[in-house]
Amino acid sequence: MIARFRLLLVSLSAVLILRPTGAFAPYSAKAKSITTGLHNDRVGIVGAGAIALGTAAFLNNNAMLWSPSGRPLSAEFFVTGALQESSFTCRIASSARELVEENEIIFLALPANGHKQVFDSIAPYLQENRHHVIISSHSSLGGLYLFSLCQDKYNKRIPITAWGTTLVTARRMDTQTVRVNTIRQAVDCCTIPASYDATGIHCTLFPNIHFERRPGLLAISLSNLNPQNHLGIALGNMSRMDKNEVWYQSQNITPRIGKLLEDLDQERLNIAEALGLDVKTIFEHFSWSFHVPMTGSIADMNQAIHEAGNDVYGPNTADTRYVTEDVPFGLPLIILLGEMVNRPAVLHRAGVDIMSSMYGRNFWAENDLLAALKLEQYTLEELQKAGQSGVLPSFKVASV
Repeated sequence: MIARFRLLLVSLSAVLILRPTGAFAPYSAKAKSITTGLHNDRVGIVGAGAIALGTAAFLNNNAMLWSPSGRPLSAEFFVTGALQESSFTCRIASSARELVEENEIIFLALPANGHKQVFDSIAPYLQENRHHVIISSHSSLGGLYLFSLCQDKYNKRIPITAWGTTLVTARRMDTQTVRVNTIRQAVDCCTIPASYDATGIHCTLFPNIHFERRPGLLAISLSNLNPQNHLGIALGNMSRMDKNEVWYQSQNITPRIGKLLEDLDQERLNIAEALGLDVKTIFEHFSWSFHVPMTGSIADMNQAIHEAGNDVYGPNTADTRYVTEDVPFGLPLIILLGEMVNRPAVLHRAGVDIMSSMYGRNFWAENDLLAALKLEQYTLEELQKAGQSGVLPSFKVASV
């Protein structure tokens, strides 16, 4: 009887831990009270867009916001959608220094185009044995840049956790309102150095989310499917974006666009396999992110997302992060890793070239993180070790 009771408790615990928290099960922000034993785990969020506000809403009055662009911010916001409709308040920081000094967890939730500038701004104020940085979502080995910057220039080791995606998908409705479209069931993550563990932080701040630990930053880089997916979606719907149309994203992932997404994903999986890394598939990504059953067709899964009422609007302008962020910051590293393991990412490379042609700009030259890291000087083995230790051999901070 005791054994059966214990089994029942374990089963119930598993259900609670893995319970979907997306649009099908509205999450009550007001039901949570967050306290921890690590400096009270005050959270400072870098960013003021939809993902930053959606994350702040999830944390429920536990966050401080800092907008690197200097955008004026209100202290009171409203959330709708997958989170229970409610108001929430945020502390507001006027500078990187204030954000770092007032909080222990520094959470990046802004486009990758701004990551290096933010890293350079917060690094002088981060304190060893006090701060922990979370990057959502991680791009272009930015965590490696920040760790090396802190160690080599400021002689301090700061633990950095990299996420393979964002906690939420969201859209900012106006200056004070954010709509959270879905809350992800699972997030890939790793922490550098590997001797550090972010499990306690994750369990306390992000309850009911399953965090899948991956072995290093290369695995996280190959776990972020957003850039490849956004590339295919943007290529297939560019005329809609050019004409500022209002269109549903999943509804317009038609069979041929879906096939392109699947083929892009196969390139990524081939590279991961050559590196001996276990990463999720695009089918798992859509199932876990949007809470639909896995099938053998990405187009069919996206039609299920649309029919369930969980679709989101696609970009209604060509000036979209799907291109201006994801192409220069999400694709080149995958292409480089493919070259290093002799698994060429032909479609990824063609995507960067085609988008560069469409936009009349050289997206290959816009990644300031990769320019600063100078990855071409390292061997694959050195990058693999650095992706777990945080230490690049003879790294010197490059100004870009």
